[in-house]
Amino acid sequence: MMRRKSALFLGTLLLLALLLAFAGCSKEEEDTGDECGSLEELGEKVGYSVNTPMYLPGKGYTESYRALEGNVAQIVYQSDEQTITFTMAKQADVDLLGDVSEFTEQFESTCKGFSVPLYGKGGVAYAAQWSENDKTFALRFEVGITPELFDEVIKGV
Repeated sequence: MMRRKSALFLGTLLLLALLLAFAGCSKEEEDTGDECGSLEELGEKVGYSVNTPMYLPGKGYTESYRALEGNVAQIVYQSDEQTITFTMAKQADVDLLGDVSEFTEQFESTCKGFSVPLYGKGGVAYAAQWSENDKTFALRFEVGITPELFDEVIKGV
């Protein structure tokens, strides 16, 4: 009798572990969004015209486009030296950056005529988010850049 209960308990644990593993996979797939082949296709998927940065520091970027949950547009610019993620929502004050606790410094950009917080560490900036014209924009750099250079990127959005 005790052996049967132990086997049942272990079987239940195994089934629970499998269910959790599959639940994790589907959540991960949900977070990646729908890949789009072009900026135009991205705009069609999210239902609005997507802004793009007019200036990016460096050269040789490839672009990939994703429509995320909630009609959020995401463009990833990637080169050998840098990865830049630009995210946009057609709604003001949406949290597009998520957790910024890894950044120990905060700078301020006023290049848009209002305060835009830049998050960074070690004297360089990695991320920014702001709302303008009923839209929210976010930029995240894998390799930090100077706050002044970040201003130039923000100006061009």
